[in-house]
Amino acid sequence: MSLDVKIREYRPSDATGIAQLFNESEEGWPGGFTGGVEITEDYVRDWIARSKYVAILLAETGEGKIVGYLSMSEHWLGKDACYVALLNVHPRYRGRGIGTRLLKQAVWKAYQLGYNRVDLHTWAGNTRALRLYKKLGFKWVPGTNVYMQNYLPGLLKLKPIAELVARDNELLFAFKKNLEPIEDDEKLGDREVFIYEWSLDGEKISAVIDRKAWRLCKLECSKYDVELAVDEDKPVRGLPFTAILRIRNKWSRDLRYAARLVAAEDSEIISSQLASGTLKPGEEATAKIRLRVRTGVKDRLRDEPCRSLKIAVEISGERLELAAGFKDTAPIVLERAVPRAFPAGYSGSIKLGLRNRSKKKLKIKFNAEVEPKVLELEPQGAGLAELKLSNLEEEGVTISLPYFVKTDEKNVNGYAVTAAVPVLAPGKVTYAVNEERDRILLAAPDYLAQVRLRGGRVYLETWDGEELAFLGTDEIGPPFWPNELERKTFRYRIVKKDDAVTVELTAVVDKLGGAELKKTIIFRPGPPHVEVRYTLKNSGNAELAAEIA
Repeated sequence: MSLDVKIREYRPSDATGIAQLFNESEEGWPGGFTGGVEITEDYVRDWIARSKYVAILLAETGEGKIVGYLSMSEHWLGKDACYVALLNVHPRYRGRGIGTRLLKQAVWKAYQLGYNRVDLHTWAGNTRALRLYKKLGFKWVPGTNVYMQNYLPGLLKLKPIAELVARDNELLFAFKKNLEPIEDDEKLGDREVFIYEWSLDGEKISAVIDRKAWRLCKLECSKYDVELAVDEDKPVRGLPFTAILRIRNKWSRDLRYAARLVAAEDSEIISSQLASGTLKPGEEATAKIRLRVRTGVKDRLRDEPCRSLKIAVEISGERLELAAGFKDTAPIVLERAVPRAFPAGYSGSIKLGLRNRSKKKLKIKFNAEVEPKVLELEPQGAGLAELKLSNLEEEGVTISLPYFVKTDEKNVNGYAVTAAVPVLAPGKVTYAVNEERDRILLAAPDYLAQVRLRGGRVYLETWDGEELAFLGTDEIGPPFWPNELERKTFRYRIVKKDDAVTVELTAVVDKLGGAELKKTIIFRPGPPHVEVRYTLKNSGNAELAAEIA
């Protein structure tokens, strides 16, 4: 059945039609779309006015009814990408290609606005939508629930792909596809990548995305192949590794090329062979860059790109930027501390379970009073170190153990392993803060607790390690999904009063126009052991209707 629908951009006069669409869209959303809260025309106007959308696309029938809505905001990690904050098609109009048209227009709009990527979230059970998203270039990032990235806006900036699409805009979506509703765990050798590949009239174009860097790492076309890679995808901070740039001339004429460094995030360049030159047909040029990541930098979060090396390359007037990502690691990480908390006035030792996170055998030497002084760890292997403590006060203790790594060439300094352990007090709750890992640890006579600032999650367990309770990330809306609080790192404030400890967590809710959510968690030594309170502060001028679930 054909349907006269046009895709256009939002106008303020559309608020009534959008409110009607939202109120009629309960079906097909986990837990409903509005959460039982009626959406009004004023709510839509205020919500859109306060939201930082870069584009709002609507699907409108010939009779003027709004039956589809797509909003895009700038990606929370920066100006390189945008994000589909919400895509909704009226339940009675689904299955008619409206969602496809909205998403195609979103890809083109992202390109027109200068973004390199457009992302979205969905859920694993939404298999019909998953196939649609994959058909349009969205890749399911492995290990996520379900985060999808679409690199077509950035690839459109490459001359070989721009020339292909100039024949017909629909050719942009004519790449090789795997529409199975599973993670896109693609590999190029051992390298984790996403691959976009077009074949038309005997011409093949292949664009490879480095999944660690979230950027282009390889391009193959009829004229040339160019690739940037690293010899270690998990280098140890402070120790050198190598990046390699390769350019091959596949054309029948000479190719001029030039390469220069753009950025080496948190890294030092030891040496570089980047240069310019000319390649005859069939020739290949290789350039090596030696670098090392600085010691003392923090791990990147799972939903952020890894650190990377970025190189700008120009080949016969065609310009592109390549990146090679690497998941750098500290040499060792603390896996456990025994005991998990100390009594006040404790004098004795703490045993630290340590693990080598690298693929190399490491020799670790501690600068503090630790036994053994030198610890040799096999690749990915574990070991135990013991530290003497004396007369601890009635507060949490943070232990920082400086160490250096002994290599064949020299000793590399600037490392430390950190542990935060509460100190028990009779009939009271005590705490310790691990700033390095964004966690607050609490101890009470009957339980242990952990507050993770990322997402505001709370874990409670017995002293024997049995789980008592888990308070996951809260949801606030409408709309309740996707849940932006999952990726927020909450600010915190700790108040100790009498025998209790209060942890106040605050975060700004972007989709509510910058309203501030405060989550207050009170930990007590006796029943009720944990109490949670919520406060929502409206920073706008209009009334705000929202619920916390």
